[in-house]
Amino acid sequence: MTPEEMLLKAVKERHYNGVKRAFERNANVNAVDDAGWTCLHYAAYHGFDEIVDVLLSHDAIDPTLRTPQGQTARDLAFIACHDNIVQMLDASRSLISHLSRTPDPKATRVEAVTSTKGRQRSLFS
Repeated sequence: MTPEEMLLKAVKERHYNGVKRAFERNANVNAVDDAGWTCLHYAAYHGFDEIVDVLLSHDAIDPTLRTPQGQTARDLAFIACHDNIVQMLDASRSLISHLSRTPDPKATRVEAVTSTKGRQRSLFS
């Protein structure tokens, strides 16, 4: 079984530890199954809030991906009346939007002047 198959199976079975194990095996969190749904689509639609939470914590998750019918995970949660998951996805989307506008911290060097013998020390070494 591939890590992606392991991840999708764990999500569909609402198996939190299985999701974590699939992450440890470097599963592609945005992989789709034969129906074109990601694990986030399934978790959002079925109201698996603890699974949605762990999926959203993954650095590579893309909550904007759409099913072949054009629905995002948020759309599916809304349709299924899982308001708590809609809120989680809205917060995630807001954070992603904010981070995409935040300048790269490596692009700007900030120097701090210390009074110790007049030397400068970089805050980013």
